[in-house]
Amino acid sequence: MNNEQIPSAWHVADAPAPGGSPQPKKHKTAALVLSIVAGVMVLATVGFGVFALLHNSGGSGAGGVRATEPPKEFTFPAGTKVSGLDVSGKTVTQAKQYLEKYKGSLADPTVISIGISGNKTSLTQDDFTYTYNIDEVVDKMKADIENPVPVMATTQGTTAAATDDSAEVFSPQDGYKVEAKVTEESIDKNVRQLCEAYNTDPIDASVKAFHPFAKDRFEYEEAANGFTIDESGLKTQLTAAIKSRQPEVYIEVATMVVEPDVTVDYLKKHIVQLSTYETYSTNTDNATNNMKISLAACNGSTISPGEIWSFNDCTGDSNLESNGYKSANVISDGKLTQGIGGGICQSSSTIYNAAIRANLGIYERANHKWASSYVPTGLDATIDYGNIDLKLANNSDNTVYLECKVDGSTLTASFWGIKSGDYDSIKTRNEMGTKGSDTYSVRAWRVYYKDGKKVGEEELPESTYDSDQGVSFYSADGD
Repeated sequence: MNNEQIPSAWHVADAPAPGGSPQPKKHKTAALVLSIVAGVMVLATVGFGVFALLHNSGGSGAGGVRATEPPKEFTFPAGTKVSGLDVSGKTVTQAKQYLEKYKGSLADPTVISIGISGNKTSLTQDDFTYTYNIDEVVDKMKADIENPVPVMATTQGTTAAATDDSAEVFSPQDGYKVEAKVTEESIDKNVRQLCEAYNTDPIDASVKAFHPFAKDRFEYEEAANGFTIDESGLKTQLTAAIKSRQPEVYIEVATMVVEPDVTVDYLKKHIVQLSTYETYSTNTDNATNNMKISLAACNGSTISPGEIWSFNDCTGDSNLESNGYKSANVISDGKLTQGIGGGICQSSSTIYNAAIRANLGIYERANHKWASSYVPTGLDATIDYGNIDLKLANNSDNTVYLECKVDGSTLTASFWGIKSGDYDSIKTRNEMGTKGSDTYSVRAWRVYYKDGKKVGEEELPESTYDSDQGVSFYSADGD
């Protein structure tokens, strides 16, 4: 074997076959051309196949496949209406949003006129709230479009059964309606509001004027009935009116009379003298004059339930002659001396004892420096305008009336009102308390009796007196 280089393919073809004679040169050229043409055709066929594959797959790119287009979103055809509202061209979501926006127009217009004991009022659809089946209607409409019902053929006024050849048609014209349903809560709300507006409370009879010591002490204001709406009946009527779907409805509401608890006859029977108390003046004429002035100022007082009554508020400044008060014995700075308004402490003490027996609350009270002789010890009530007052509290449910006067040398104070049934009468008792080197104390109680028997007692404010002028004690037992 020699070192000669191997020839190329076409050179090999030109070489003579083993054991044969050399071929002509033109035959070599034809074979080469056929080989080239065959190769090109193979390549073209493969290329066309790849192109067709890519084209038919609908996509190209890095993955070699082009994505398909998304299906077109459903929209309602032209002329589609729901309760008169046009939803043409809208998607399901858009249609629901549109109907939700204008749902206020979907309720049936109505006016419900209401008669209530001679009064008239009215309600309209705007006074109620509703629920709407918007989702249900829109979904049903879409389903009917996508799955239409075959239209049955008609023959001489009769409808034949649907066949496979029947046309499938959807008519979008006003075939669907949203139901606006009134909520029970809004009916209840309107019932409550009507009751609040038209129910009236009865008015109890009352005392219009108080005339102390007169034969007819009291003038009365007549009672008045109230009325209340039959709530259950009104709710039933409103519900029926709404369900009727009538544009105009009239209902007459049933009401019930509510009678007052207190009538004039009741007051005449139950307003009684709760208590009366008398003391006797042994003081000077000026002092007795001051008692008259002060009791006249307090006469005719009315104390409402829960009210606090003040002796000083009634009398005004008892230190002023301009108010009618004169100079008499007074206790000032721990000493007996002359001063304007002396003697009025007997007025306040008389009222205090009447108040105890009328079961009034004792809001403020102070005893004298020395025990007084005109009331039992521990049951006096001193006054010093601007400093010391007698204040009473009406803890009952009824107004209390005070009448008081001086007749000669007799001081009288009485309270009128409606008496509690818990007791028949109230009396007082007292007892000595502790004794010191310069003072002594006295305790006092009011005692409740019913049917002649003691049923309770309440301790009153304790009193402490100076003993520099001796120790005095006047018993209250049986007073």
